[in-house]
Amino acid sequence: MSAKQVEPEVGAIEETTSKPVSRLTRWYRSPLFNVIVVGLISFTQPGIWNALNNTGAGGQQQPYLVNGANSLTFGIMVFGCSIFSILANKYGLKSILILGTLGYAPYSASLYVNNRYGTEWFVLFGGATCGIAASALWASEGAIALGYAGVKDRGKFTGIWLGLRELGQLIGASIQLSLNVENGQRGKVGYSTYLILIGLQCLGLPLACLVSPPEKVIHRDGRKALARPKDRAVAKEFHKWWALLKMKQFYLLIPILVGFNWNGTYQGIYLTQYFSVRARTLGALMSGIAATAANLIWGWVYDLKVFSRPKLAKVTWTVFSVVMLALFAWQVANEKLYEDASPKPTLDWSQPGFGRGFAVNVLFRLVPCTVL
Repeated sequence: MSAKQVEPEVGAIEETTSKPVSRLTRWYRSPLFNVIVVGLISFTQPGIWNALNNTGAGGQQQPYLVNGANSLTFGIMVFGCSIFSILANKYGLKSILILGTLGYAPYSASLYVNNRYGTEWFVLFGGATCGIAASALWASEGAIALGYAGVKDRGKFTGIWLGLRELGQLIGASIQLSLNVENGQRGKVGYSTYLILIGLQCLGLPLACLVSPPEKVIHRDGRKALARPKDRAVAKEFHKWWALLKMKQFYLLIPILVGFNWNGTYQGIYLTQYFSVRARTLGALMSGIAATAANLIWGWVYDLKVFSRPKLAKVTWTVFSVVMLALFAWQVANEKLYEDASPKPTLDWSQPGFGRGFAVNVLFRLVPCTVL
């Protein structure tokens, strides 16, 4: 009787010793190089998107059209992320990653066209392309950043990956601030702001082509990680996905995920209603600085052995919930103060009371980055 072949479980990593390769090849195929490239892709795609979004309404004067586009983006992602995760097992992580770099630039281009010419339909179309691309990117970049790493390096690699994403926001916000630093009134950013950011987002596709497929990754000790079989049945993967939805741990993440994504729209309305253009661009810059520091520091902390992972997850969830509720109360109090004032204030760094309204916005951006 022949021995029965046992298919490895999904998520399992099987390693084998490979023939000697050059130092350059080993670096190019290393998990560290790949996570840096994935981080740079995040820099050019969601990093630049965050720079625009954290300015409030994508830099527009009113938030309503951009909020509609963002609703379309995240509505697609609700289902798209799971679908592309399943398709990644069928067609490979690299293919899905490349697809994830194709939809952000059209959205930024739509903001430019709307800002300059008033075209509205393109913004909604851009929101749809961004939703499809973001679904593919979110399904693949995390799997590469964490799946290529050893267990002891996952916190560090997470910090590198997300830190580079926030660096995209830093540079994007710096560009916005430098081009709008003289505008101390409410309104919208200059249309030339978008051109540089669109150019940066176009770098995502060539960067994605540099990523190694899982079967070609070489670990520090010279071993290779074998790829998952590409002929996995899609229906079987959907069945496994449905089983995940039945786990109670999944639903405990909902408050954190809602808080992380919902406050982007909430803060966009807050900024456009009460802050000057240059204060909004400063807010995007300060949010990027705070988030970058949080990602790097907490990536290191999560690799420490002070707490077990289940205990660390419980502590993080509790602290996050309490702090976010406190920040929400603070901001609601600010909004009540500003609405009752006559005339309605325009918060700018040259005006008194700016720090109170500005600090809560930065903290709203900072706190979710300590847990995600």
